[in-house]
Amino acid sequence: MEAASPEKEARPEDAASLPAWRGLSVASLRYLDARGKLLQIEAQESAQDLVVVLIRGVMAAILALTGWLLTVPALLWLLSQSQGWPVAHTFVFAGLAHLLFALIFVRTIKSRLTHASWFSDTLDQFKKDRAWIASQTEKP
Repeated sequence: MEAASPEKEARPEDAASLPAWRGLSVASLRYLDARGKLLQIEAQESAQDLVVVLIRGVMAAILALTGWLLTVPALLWLLSQSQGWPVAHTFVFAGLAHLLFALIFVRTIKSRLTHASWFSDTLDQFKKDRAWIASQTEKP
């Protein structure tokens, strides 16, 4: 009597289950690839937004500092000479003007950060995917 080899017994089961696993793994890999590409695109867009915000922040700081350093002494002297104001009043006026410009830049940075949508497409797709998976796994 010839005993059945383990290879012959496993083949009928593997033949039936192997295509299902292959289909599932191929679908899973395609899903992960598509989500990875979307995540990469949104990461690039977010990085561009972040670079713009950082550049504007640096520009605001540079403008506020250099503007103050370059114009205050001349402005103080001109205003105090032409208007007959005390030097202290001229200092206050120049300081307030530069603070106003710095405040404008800070507000534009804050506005850009609050209105930025970080990875919104990816998060929406994940919500749709969860809803679809939930509808597929519910028992009738």
